[in-house]
Amino acid sequence: MTRGPKDDAALLRDMVKAANAALRFAEGLDEAAFLASELHQEAIARVVGVVGESAWRMTAAF
Repeated sequence: MTRGPKDDAALLRDMVKAANAALRFAEGLDEAAFLASELHQEAIARVVGVVGESAWRMTAAF
C-alpha cells in the first residue's frame, strides 16, 4: 500500500487531536493527583500512543 500526502494530513490531524485530548485530560491535575489516578494515566498514555503510532505511519517525505 502506498501512502501519500493525503494520508500524512489525516495522520497529522489525528496527532493534533490526540495531543489536545492529552492536554484536556491533564488539565487541573498536579503531579500527585496524576500519579494517584490510574484513569488519567491510562487515558493520557493511550492518546500519547496514538501520537506515536501516527508519527510512525507518516511518509518519509513528510
